Amino acid sequence: MMNQNINIWELLQPEEETFEEDDILPESDNQRWITIEQDDAGEEDETVLYRTFVNAAIGSKRYRIKSRGAPYMLIISTKDGESQPKITICNQSGTMSLTRDFTPNDLQDKPTLGSPSLGQVDVRDGMPLNFRKMNITVAFTSEADQQRFMDFPRNYFIAVSRREPRHLEKATETLLFDRSVEVFEQLKPTTLKPLDPRQQWRSCDLRILETTSREGWRTTRRLVISSSACEKRPWCTEIFLPLSHIRIRREGTARAAVVKWSDCAHEQSDRTDGNYNRMYSYVYDENNPNIALSLLFRNSADATDFENTILKLPLPPIFSSSTGPDSRHVYNISDTEPTSKNYKAIFLTHTRLEWRYNELFYMYRDIDYHYDHHTTRVRFPHLYYTDYISSHVEKLYKPDPGTPPQFSHCEKRVGNTSIGFPDERTSFHFLSALSPGHTLLFSRRVHSLATKPPRIKFGGTKSTKGPAQVQLWRMKDDDGGTVRLVSRWDDHIGDPWLSLLICKETLLQLLQQSNDSNRAVLPKGVYERGRKLDLKSLAATD
Repeated sequence: MMNQNINIWELLQPEEETFEEDDILPESDNQRWITIEQDDAGEEDETVLYRTFVNAAIGSKRYRIKSRGAPYMLIISTKDGESQPKITICNQSGTMSLTRDFTPNDLQDKPTLGSPSLGQVDVRDGMPLNFRKMNITVAFTSEADQQRFMDFPRNYFIAVSRREPRHLEKATETLLFDRSVEVFEQLKPTTLKPLDPRQQWRSCDLRILETTSREGWRTTRRLVISSSACEKRPWCTEIFLPLSHIRIRREGTARAAVVKWSDCAHEQSDRTDGNYNRMYSYVYDENNPNIALSLLFRNSADATDFENTILKLPLPPIFSSSTGPDSRHVYNISDTEPTSKNYKAIFLTHTRLEWRYNELFYMYRDIDYHYDHHTTRVRFPHLYYTDYISSHVEKLYKPDPGTPPQFSHCEKRVGNTSIGFPDERTSFHFLSALSPGHTLLFSRRVHSLATKPPRIKFGGTKSTKGPAQVQLWRMKDDDGGTVRLVSRWDDHIGDPWLSLLICKETLLQLLQQSNDSNRAVLPKGVYERGRKLDLKSLAATD
């Protein structure tokens, strides 16, 4: 072989001799494709699905030469641990070997041979196949070769078409995560042991797609797993994926993970229709996961990307804070229908034992909260969260065994949460992120806050309302020194919020008061009272 006469080979095209891309392989590497039997071609971890010889014109039209005699080998193959089919073209001399993923776009606008509606297709016309910066047009030697080249990947992509983003009328679906997993296995959600019989597959494609409707709180996701292209019968399955209460645990190796959550298939049959007929509902139960998966990624970076996709939103946060593995994020969310509305999403990540899990709440402009500066905790007695409703609710019959309940739609529920922070500064930044126009400067609990004409007192004169939390906020774009005072009494007061605008002169008077007194007196002013606080204007409201 070392003394072979390369003069009998096809002359190299100009760009074959000068091409210097990363996917050029050494001469010996091309030899793995040159075997008598197709099953013997490739490395030990490669499977050749299709192999033929083609003519090709390589590079730009200005320099390329149309070859004759089919001197180039065209291969479709797969690699262990990867699901996507790969396309490779190489020459005889070993100076060029180009490889990339075969995608559905390679088959778009390609004619199907023998189709009467498309007329006669000439294989000599060539088919463009681009490899990064290198443009290549291949021409098959027969219609049968071209038909096989197109049919095999087309059948595979049709079988796994559910992993592609859907075109929806009133929503948009976006691909968030796309990686190959070496091993995918379904587990028993209670014990995390393998199913019997064992449900394990190798070299799968795993994707997470997010569906965003015209109301941001209705956002959902789906996890889609599909088989490798080398499977004789390609398969694809999709699983409903909520945005919150997903539990994930990294296993012994950095590239392994176990994840579990609930879908909408928990049976409830404790209600009747009034005539003693049992009614069946299938619900989402965030505290009772019924789906568990074991995933082994190709590397630790892919496993980390998967974890971050699960435990975060694909939006730039306006506030982020982490304490060890726990984190807190605030995002801006928008609705376009039925009315245009802007609000906040609070996304929390917690750690319990070896598991990490998340919570997601939505907060509108008028809000009620408690702040404790001693513990730097913020408690929200009323926040909104999303509940996921199934397609089988309050019916007199169970669903057919072959058609399990599926996710149907979202409904809004009211909950509560308490968020802790490592220090006062971080908690101030969090609260400031919730207000679009103000920054929190000061927050303390006072023994008493009383309103008596013609002045407002907090401290000194005892109030029958009891202690209160007093805060000072400044407008973000106001350099004149104007601030707003807001305070909240405890829950036994029906309208616990009070707000007041304090001008610069009043602030100067407060600073000039005696430091020996624990009482601050404000001049007469107009204040607001209410059950909630408008975070945009920092005014108490009902």
